[in-house]
Amino acid sequence: MRREKYVGLTHHGAMFFFKKVLVNNFGPLRLETLKMHWGRLKGRRFPEHRTVFIIGQNKTGTTSVSKALRDLGTNHLTINSACMKLYYDGNLTELASISERFDTLDDWPWNRISVIEAMRDAYGEGAVFVLNTRDPNE
Repeated sequence: MRREKYVGLTHHGAMFFFKKVLVNNFGPLRLETLKMHWGRLKGRRFPEHRTVFIIGQNKTGTTSVSKALRDLGTNHLTINSACMKLYYDGNLTELASISERFDTLDDWPWNRISVIEAMRDAYGEGAVFVLNTRDPNE
């Protein structure tokens, strides 16, 4: 395979390419894990800005806010099995390391109190936490 052939791939084309190559060579992979690895390869697109954590609970509009941020071009990470495993194993240091590769993050495990506290300690003023809420009567 010639590398030059894949230089001009779009994000989605590259995701398809990586998924096809990885699945063919390593067996089935979860799309969430693949997205996390792709995020590592890409890195942050806006390193001069603070990292944004969207920490609302289910049905508060976190997905809509995340979509808007992705549409703006941020490198975004949402719920995935690899991060969930780190959370349940209590490995918050590794979660902080993973979060450094993304501009915006949302959903589990980023909206858990222990993770929010760990990210606040790791980032200090370098992070923004957006709390989405919803009227409980609706």
